[in-house]
Amino acid sequence: ARAVVLGSALGEQCVFALAAGWSTCTGYDVLCDSMVARAEAAVREHGLTDFIEFRCADASGANLSDASLVWANDQAWSEDVRDAVFGRAAQQLP
Repeated sequence: ARAVVLGSALGEQCVFALAAGWSTCTGYDVLCDSMVARAEAAVREHGLTDFIEFRCADASGANLSDASLVWANDQAWSEDVRDAVFGRAAQQLP
């Protein structure tokens, strides 16, 4: 089962998803240097690259089609972005 975290920051929700039983996790964040790069470094340091990946990308383009968990850290998103992401989730999720 794959988890997807939208607005993944430093990746802690992906680690929590693995601890809770998901087999893989993909995190999306637009803060490439301050968040994604550091999250990728932590995953490498702890040997989790087979289970967790991060993408420097907008959540509205995330592939959710095979996700069994979608976690959206959406508090800071504009209403337009939130609507676009939730609309995409409604179309892609089973």
